[in-house]
Amino acid sequence: MSWRTGLAKFITSVVVAALLSTAAIIASPYASAAPISQVSPTSGSIDVARSAEFTVTLAVDPSFVGATFANATLGFSITPSGVLSTPGPLTVAGSPYLVTGTDGDGSGDTGTWSYSLTVTPDLITQGPPTSAVTNNSATFTSMLSAASGFVGPVTFITTVPGFTISNRNVLQGTGALGANGSPYSITGTDSDAYGDTGTWTFSLTVTGPPQLTTRQVARRALSKPLRQRERYRPRRRGRSRRARSPFRATPVLSCSSRQIQIRV
Repeated sequence: MSWRTGLAKFITSVVVAALLSTAAIIASPYASAAPISQVSPTSGSIDVARSAEFTVTLAVDPSFVGATFANATLGFSITPSGVLSTPGPLTVAGSPYLVTGTDGDGSGDTGTWSYSLTVTPDLITQGPPTSAVTNNSATFTSMLSAASGFVGPVTFITTVPGFTISNRNVLQGTGALGANGSPYSITGTDSDAYGDTGTWTFSLTVTGPPQLTTRQVARRALSKPLRQRERYRPRRRGRSRRARSPFRATPVLSCSSRQIQIRV
C-alpha cells in the first residue's frame, strides 16, 4: 500500500469521526445543559398600602437566551417573561415573603429563582373630628375616624378612665366630668388587620357643673332617710291620743326622661 492510499484512509477516518460527533450533538441537544443563574433583582421592600399592586421583573444571566419563569409560590404569580406579582394586600406579620420558582430555556438549561419581599407598616393618620364641646359628659359621644395609611377597617383603643370606645369606633363618656378639669385630653392607639398602626388624640371641653345620669339621681334619692308619716289612733276610753307610726312610709319612685320624683 502506497503512502497515498494510507493518507487517504486517514483523512477518511477523521471526516467520519467528525460527522459522527456532529450527529450525536444534533441527536442529543440536552447533552450540554447548564444551570441557569439568576441576576438582580432578588429582593425588595414595599409598604402595606402598595403591596396589593406590587410587581417586579426578574432576570437571568444574558447568556441564557429565551429563558422563561414558572411555578411561583405563596400565591404569587409570574409570567413566562419574569414579571412577578403579589396576590393582593400583604400583612406585616407574614413578612418577609420568600417566593421561589423554576426557569428554563430552549436548549434544555434549567434552574431555580427566588425573590424576598419585605412588607413595612404604614402610619395611620387621624381624621376629623378631633375635638368637641359638651355640657354633659355622661351622654357625650363622637365618632372616631382615620384619614390615611390603612387598609380595611381601623380599630381604635383607649385606656383613659371615664371613656370607652364601641366596636363601631364611637367614643363615649362613662360618667360625669366637671368643668374644672376641662379640656380633657383623650388619647389612644389605632390599627388595621394588615399591621398598620398609629395614635390618636381627642380634646373634650366640658361646660357647667357635672351632670348626673338618671340612675345616679335615683340612687342618691333612695339613699336619703325618708320622713315618717304620722297617723291618728282611734279614741280609747274617751281620750284621744296621737302617736307616731313605727313604720316607715313606702317610697314610690317615678322616673321620666326629664325628672325623677319620690313620693311617700
